[in-house]
Amino acid sequence: MKLKGIKPIEQHVEKIFLAVMVVTLLAVLALQFVGGGNTVKVGSEDGVPIDRAHARIAEQAQRQLARIRDNEPAEQARVPVPDYVSEFLNSLEQPVAQFAQGIPFGQQEGADGEIGTLTGVQALRVDPPRLPRPDRPMVNTMGGAVDPLLIAQRPELRDVAEYLPSDQPFDLQKVTIESSFDAGSLVAALRADPSPDADVQRLPELWWSSVLEIVDVELYRQEIYPDGAYGPEELLPPLPGRFTLRDRLQNIQTLSDNRTLAQLARENGRAILRPRPLGMIAGDPWLPPADAQMARAQLGEVDRLRRDFQSVNREITQIQEQLDNLGRQSMAPPASSSPPAMGQITGPGGGGSPGERDRRPNTTSTGMQQRRDGLTRRLDELRARRDVIAQSLRDQGVDPAGVRMLDPARDALAAPVGRLRDSADMRLWAHDISARPGATYRYRFRVVTPNPLFGHGATLHEDIRQFGESTILRSDASPWSQPVAIDEDSYLFITNASLGGGIGRGVQSPNVSAEIFRFFNGYWRSDRVTLEPGDAVSGALRLEQLDLPYFVIEEDEGTSKVVEQMRLEGTLPFRVAGWYLVDVSELAARGQGEALQAVLRDPTGELVVRQPERDRQSERLTRLRRSAETGRTAVVRTPEGQTDGADGRARPGRQAPREEPRDQRSEPGRQLDGFRN
Repeated sequence: MKLKGIKPIEQHVEKIFLAVMVVTLLAVLALQFVGGGNTVKVGSEDGVPIDRAHARIAEQAQRQLARIRDNEPAEQARVPVPDYVSEFLNSLEQPVAQFAQGIPFGQQEGADGEIGTLTGVQALRVDPPRLPRPDRPMVNTMGGAVDPLLIAQRPELRDVAEYLPSDQPFDLQKVTIESSFDAGSLVAALRADPSPDADVQRLPELWWSSVLEIVDVELYRQEIYPDGAYGPEELLPPLPGRFTLRDRLQNIQTLSDNRTLAQLARENGRAILRPRPLGMIAGDPWLPPADAQMARAQLGEVDRLRRDFQSVNREITQIQEQLDNLGRQSMAPPASSSPPAMGQITGPGGGGSPGERDRRPNTTSTGMQQRRDGLTRRLDELRARRDVIAQSLRDQGVDPAGVRMLDPARDALAAPVGRLRDSADMRLWAHDISARPGATYRYRFRVVTPNPLFGHGATLHEDIRQFGESTILRSDASPWSQPVAIDEDSYLFITNASLGGGIGRGVQSPNVSAEIFRFFNGYWRSDRVTLEPGDAVSGALRLEQLDLPYFVIEEDEGTSKVVEQMRLEGTLPFRVAGWYLVDVSELAARGQGEALQAVLRDPTGELVVRQPERDRQSERLTRLRRSAETGRTAVVRTPEGQTDGADGRARPGRQAPREEPRDQRSEPGRQLDGFRN
């Protein structure tokens, strides 16, 4: 039966599709086997059969290799050498000629960093750069005990040993000298346009911007003798164990050497400009001179606030005790609780009824309450005042217990150094660890940078060519610092004197009371003695009273380590060598009392007169007493050797753990005999 509604093409669509696919397949087979086969493009040649492509590639490779080995360059590779002189002269005839400012003509840099000159070009005439002199230095002296593990671990610190005692504690009086360098004025002068009347050009910024860094800070010292004369000026070496470029300054040969030196200075600017002091385990924290000056200015105010705080605290404690006593009295039973005797109890009209007795005012309770109220008001006032004082102490960077909350040394050492070309004033300091106790010195600085003209001599005008021969620039010396006196090893102060003997004085001999100080383990230690004429000035202190540690250091697998800690024992001698009390005499009558003086002989045999009143008012006595007071409770920090903190000290932290021996006789402490006198 014939289908209705379906066209013939729809009836045979599958057959038609199959026929098309068969025809396509036959055409592909015919092209594959009957035609010329597949081809590829090799270089610029099209239609290369696949089976011949490899040979064609090899032929082209051989031709390229022959060109490479050919000594005669191809014509298209020939480039004429530009005639810079002609181009420059032609440019002068043009209406407008603009050139990049600061780049001199006629120079080219070679592979070795040297600058050559193209002939026929006018040489460059500039003002040779001049470094500003550093500002007048400030000086700060302080003492401490050097980390013994640091000395043992770092061979480069062996040079320090000559300034230290032969055994622990390694006490050292160190000096820090600080100044500033006006980098802003230097850069401004380099960038300023010369005067129109001056026959000079501005120094190309390309020359100085790549090398202008402070590569060394030179510290000079001069001793001032007792007669006022000055000793020879000496250049002090850099602090041992700290980064320095001083040795490399002698080996500069090319401009590239100067650029390398400047790059090292940029990477190590903090170590060059502000070297860390040696790590200490005992003593007052190190401070740069500017910060130390501020701290000393605040010290009097801090001491006053601490005294006020302690005084208010004592009064608060006293009032609190009084309030506690009043509270206990109010709860105590009556003084007599026995019943009244017969005949004392009366009826109406004979002493009053019980109700009338209850209505009588209790004057004792009322007075006690009034006293309690007055004490409570006073307590509130004192607590409010204590809070105000505590806040004032915190504003000074100190907590009420006297512990400094801020660390100015850490902040100063962590402050950004900056590059010379981007800075205004650059803060710099250096250290002197070779200062002799008792000597007086003055200091000054010089700053060293690479010479921007070095390596450009062939381009410079012959009048200034000699300024390009030096590899470095050295500034003029700063003004000398104020004289600074280094502390002696020991001090004597006469605090009182008595003539003794005579009517009403018994048979007592003339005598003086004296305080002797000696620097030991980071702080001044004191002893009080009584001296009679003929006595040597000396004293002693039991080390057990100080509870100071001694660290046993041994080498373990090539590394020095603290293997044991003991307690220092024995006697700390106080000897002001060569001093004797000769006599006590009356200076002048003063009111009801007497003004006396002590006559002593010094090590040179000279007689020295000391007045107790003046000695008691000495600022040095106040300073040494404060150090001795701090040293009684100060904690000796744990030696950390090469890991000494960024603030120049062993990181504060805890004191090394101390195991108390069960039997002091079987486990003695460290006995030291060779104290420095």
